[in-house]
Amino acid sequence: MPKRKERNKQKLRYGKENTHYYFFDALDLRDCIGESAFQDITPGSSNRSDVERVLGRPLRSINTTVFEYKAPESIGKLEVEHRAGSAVVERIEVYFIKPISRAALIKKLNLQQADATKTNAEGQLVEYFGGSAMLALTYPAGDVSSGVSQMGYYSRQLRASALGIDITGPMRDMQMENEISLDGTNINYYSRSYVEDCKSDYANNVQCKGFTWIKAGTYNPTDPAMCYLLSAVTTKTPARGHISAVKDQPR
Repeated sequence: MPKRKERNKQKLRYGKENTHYYFFDALDLRDCIGESAFQDITPGSSNRSDVERVLGRPLRSINTTVFEYKAPESIGKLEVEHRAGSAVVERIEVYFIKPISRAALIKKLNLQQADATKTNAEGQLVEYFGGSAMLALTYPAGDVSSGVSQMGYYSRQLRASALGIDITGPMRDMQMENEISLDGTNINYYSRSYVEDCKSDYANNVQCKGFTWIKAGTYNPTDPAMCYLLSAVTTKTPARGHISAVKDQPR
């Protein structure tokens, strides 16, 4: 009898037993889902080796840039997209087994109002969140009442592209090199959580000839991510957890 009473309490809390979506608390997703990273994989800064260290080898390739990985037990499908011609992660797409309550997901991730909404080619509503989140919530239908069926973690660059935001000036054709550190003359260095922010600082500084961004925890687990801006670049050296770019290639 106690078990039946507990089930009745859950029905009162979550609604009808045959509801079309799960509430977030009913799923074991807390260790998987974060505001801007999925299991410590962050689009725009993590790379292919980071993905395989966490998720293992891909199950299959969907195309030249998108790969499916084994999903945690509480998730239906998991895809990772890499930047064209690069090992950098551009997007992580999490497909839920059943749609999740939008209110529960918004609360869990502490999201504010969506920056933009669009309808994709399949007629599904997509909400885009900016700030530090860089998330896209997709619904099975054209309104939020259908629940969230999938959630995308985007790099800042991909989000800008999806929303038609023009990235002008030196940012457009900038090629970042993964696992590379630059040596030379430092202008400044400071904590920057995202490589795209470091890249923007570099692009908008006329004195800056190159930058190196170091992923958080590269040397010590508690180290923050760091951005180094250089006024002169002399050499490049291989370095784990580093991403770099230069305006003028060193000879």
